[in-house]
Amino acid sequence: CGDPGMQFDTTVNRWHTSKNTARINASNPCSEYMFLDDSACNLASLNLMKFVGPDGVFEDVSRLRSAGVPVGWVLVDNPWESCVGTLRFDARRFPDAAGLIRRVHALGLRFMLWVSPKTQCNVGYTHAQLLGPIEQLVIDLRQPAVTAMFQRRLRALVALGIDGVKADRGDEVDLQPLGSTLQNDYPLLYARAVMGALPRGSAAIFRAGTAGSQAVVPGMWSGDQEGTWEGLAQAIRSGETAAMSGFPAWGSDIGGYHSTASLGGTRRSSRSTSRSRRTVPSAVSLTQASTSVA
Repeated sequence: CGDPGMQFDTTVNRWHTSKNTARINASNPCSEYMFLDDSACNLASLNLMKFVGPDGVFEDVSRLRSAGVPVGWVLVDNPWESCVGTLRFDARRFPDAAGLIRRVHALGLRFMLWVSPKTQCNVGYTHAQLLGPIEQLVIDLRQPAVTAMFQRRLRALVALGIDGVKADRGDEVDLQPLGSTLQNDYPLLYARAVMGALPRGSAAIFRAGTAGSQAVVPGMWSGDQEGTWEGLAQAIRSGETAAMSGFPAWGSDIGGYHSTASLGGTRRSSRSTSRSRRTVPSAVSLTQASTSVA
């Protein structure tokens, strides 16, 4: 937004997402809004943080159960930390994290939390303990001291009562310049660090994997597909690849991660998993505390 650049009329109209309306003839300066004839740009802001917190978690559970969807797990997705990399609950949004987890358990559900190796703040790691460009820093899990600090923070979450994690990232940063094998080694280093901090038998789903991950990670999920037919095809191919690669369990966002589908007017996220290539509907149904506004 605000960067100088050039937009091509033909390209913009080729990417038109509502071609059955009218032709795009212009945009506002930052291109958040594409102008059709006789249309106006009305930009507004919404504090999404007001929708993130304990109330959102239990609203999701209530709506899914009311719709007859079996729910076994609750996932509090990003953002929940005070800053990415702290692995500590933001006290403004979650003033009683342990109490939240106890309430979830009282509903007969288990509690899963989003984690990643990324760090966006000065949270105790030195520059020499980080990898990647400044905007995409991840912790260097080749270093025992870094792994130990990361695992201490994960164990503190286990002490609060979490039952498992959604281990995101691990594959986004270009690490090839730092070593010919590091790009492929990093997902396995990450998986070993996470699973080494969790009690034996804990649940976890990972986004990134490599040769050897099959012996470490309990399950994989296929990343963030669009809620389109192409996104569905990508998810299916991902599931087939995971099965042929020997991963014990695999899952995908039902209806796509980026989707306009709604449940009672609210856009949330749920997942299903499959084992041995047999679908188990909602064996692990997860809800996010964060809400997306399209």
